[in-house]
Amino acid sequence: MTESRNKPTITVVTTNYNGAAWLEQAMVSVLGQEYPNLEYIVIDGGSTDGSRAIIEKYRDRLAYWESSPDRGFAHAYNKGFARARGDIMAWLNSDDLLAPWALETVARCFTDCPEVQWLTTLYPLVTGTTGRTTLTPADPFNRELFYAGVYGRVLPFIQQESTFWRRELWEAAGGALDENLQLAIDTDLWARFFQRAELYGVSTPLGCFRYRPDSKSGRDIAAYYAEMARVLGRYDNGLFARLLRKRYFPEIVKHLAPVVKPPRYRGKVLSWDKYSDCYRVRDERISFRNTLR
Repeated sequence: MTESRNKPTITVVTTNYNGAAWLEQAMVSVLGQEYPNLEYIVIDGGSTDGSRAIIEKYRDRLAYWESSPDRGFAHAYNKGFARARGDIMAWLNSDDLLAPWALETVARCFTDCPEVQWLTTLYPLVTGTTGRTTLTPADPFNRELFYAGVYGRVLPFIQQESTFWRRELWEAAGGALDENLQLAIDTDLWARFFQRAELYGVSTPLGCFRYRPDSKSGRDIAAYYAEMARVLGRYDNGLFARLLRKRYFPEIVKHLAPVVKPPRYRGKVLSWDKYSDCYRVRDERISFRNTLR
C-alpha cells in the first residue's frame, strides 16, 4: 500500500469547545501522520479561549472547519459527519489523541479484510493529568456481552478514540448520533452497529484517551452508567442480558470471574500474517482475564 490511490479515504472529525489546552495536540496527532487520503474536519462550538486561532493555524490542511454555537456534543459531531466523504470514519475528541501509526494501520486492516465493517484496538492507551500513559490489553469484543452491559463494568470499554467504521455501516445505522443523549452517545452508536456487524479487534494501539476529572464522564461516571443502561435497555436481548444490565449483577460477575470458570464467549480478531504480508481474521475466546477491579 505504497501508493495513495490504493488507500481508502479516512474521515476524522474533531469537535471542541474551549479546549485550547489540548486541542493542538489532538490535531497534530491526526495531521502529523501524513496519511495521504485524510479528510480532517474540525467543528468548534464558538470557543472564547483561543481555540479558533489554533484551528486557523492548520486551516490549509483541513477539509472543513467552523466555529459557531451548537446544541451540544452530538450535534457538533453530526455537523461534521454530515460533511464527511471518507470511506472510513471516526471521531476524536479535542482532548484525546491518535497513535502515530493509527491511520496506516486502520487503512491496511480494512483493505486486507473487506468483511470488516468496524474495528477497534485490543490495546487501549490512557493518559492522565500526570502525563503517565498506561496500556492495558483487552479481550476481543462480543455482541451478546455488549448488550448485556458488560463493557465498562466487567471488561474494559470499547475505546471510542480507537474505533473506526465503514461509511456503509454508518449510513445503515442511521447516519447520525443521538442528540438526545448527554453521555453514553458512543454506547448508542455501538449498539446500532452491533445490530448489523461484528466488531473486530486489532492488537495495535490506535488511540489514547485522556482522563480528566473535570470531563463529563470524569465528573459523574455513575450518570454515564445510568444512561448507558437506559440505552441498552432499548434492545431486548433476553432475560440474561436484562439481568446482567442490573447494577448488582456485573459486580457479582466481576468478583467471581477470578475463581469461577467463566462462560465461553468468542470475538473477532485481526492478526498480522507475516507470511502473506497482510491481516487475517480469526476467532478468539474471551478469557475474562481483564475484569475491572
